[in-house]
Amino acid sequence: MSACTDISFLGASIIASAAVASAALAGCAEAVIVPDVPMVPISIAPCTPIIERLQHLDQPSALGFSAVELLARVTGESSSPLEWLPAEPSSDYTLAYGPENGRSSLRLQVVPADGEVLYRHELRAGDAPDEVECAEDVLEVPVTVSLQTGAGALDETFPAQLQANAVYHAQLTHRFTGSSGAFNADLRSLDPERAFLAGPLLLQATLWEGGSQGSLSTEIQASYTDRVSPATRAAFPGPLPVGEPTYLAQWPSAEPCGAASMSRLPSDAKVLGFSVTDVLSALAASGSRVLTWSTGDVTALELDFVPPASELCQSVDDALAFTTSVRVRTADGKLSTELPVQISAAGEGGALGEISVQTPEQESNAPGADDTTRVDLDASFRSGLSSGTLILSGAPSGVDTKHAALSLGDPHGMRELASGRWTR
Repeated sequence: MSACTDISFLGASIIASAAVASAALAGCAEAVIVPDVPMVPISIAPCTPIIERLQHLDQPSALGFSAVELLARVTGESSSPLEWLPAEPSSDYTLAYGPENGRSSLRLQVVPADGEVLYRHELRAGDAPDEVECAEDVLEVPVTVSLQTGAGALDETFPAQLQANAVYHAQLTHRFTGSSGAFNADLRSLDPERAFLAGPLLLQATLWEGGSQGSLSTEIQASYTDRVSPATRAAFPGPLPVGEPTYLAQWPSAEPCGAASMSRLPSDAKVLGFSVTDVLSALAASGSRVLTWSTGDVTALELDFVPPASELCQSVDDALAFTTSVRVRTADGKLSTELPVQISAAGEGGALGEISVQTPEQESNAPGADDTTRVDLDASFRSGLSSGTLILSGAPSGVDTKHAALSLGDPHGMRELASGRWTR
């Protein structure tokens, strides 16, 4: 198998990138450079787009994985709940769509298709301003997508391009110029000077092993009617701007989370190559550990993480973050409690890396908790090993928390009563 690729330089910065191209093509007689514009020495752009055409599906890209490896992870068939959203209110128009509403279901099938596999990236110019960020590198792989909703609003099969910067998940987008399903939209203007039209349905999806997350949306487009006044046309002479995307449906859940960066996803969704369930299984496998109190006393420490709900709010970035609770017990009987914890699991190329577990900062004890004590946990886990600390805080003996807050300068009336640590 040849390690060479076809490389196309796009844009006007061909000459300035020639040195890089020569290095990339050294020893590759079959490689081809195809400029899209004449080779003229003009000023270089901050970022020069480059496309490499991979010769084989199993040829590794510069991202460290091949199309075959990606397809093995993210293709296949999956089913998910689908939530059709209420129409967003507007003072300019009314919008209704059907035939589905509320909770439905979605079947999504993605299979490999014939076509070119492309590695898209950009070369940053040496004199590019510091604030310039070039586009993210992606591997682009052709697929065929079939999509059906529970009551037949959509029943579509279409070609698409997967775009991926990691082997464990990929994105795809598609605009439906027509539909073979029963989906329909009724858009009526409330403004005699303007007419409104719903644009094509836009599908946006993120795929991972065994599942997906995505949305269906449209853009509301406006135009003047023959009843528009000269004053209005003079004030806005150009084309009317397209509105913000109007989201019509989401999956697997439309239920909001407390933070905009979080989404409600299944606990077994392998969004980073591993899932919340995988993280908690790794924590459960870490076993018992020996805690040494600050007094020098030693005892066994048990940490039992509460199994997750079938769906929960998760933040997905370089790490998978979520909130759960853990039962903390020591064999000497000094501690037996259940704590809320924030868990962050780092990803390492699709594998589970270091896991950090911390109690959230609290302005006061949780409802129903002991008003005089607070327990803080800070721990890290990796490959069956772990280390961490436990700190017990509270008011001094015989002093209520209100008096302690004044005497100790602590707004919670707390000070450290005991602590322990372990390394395993």
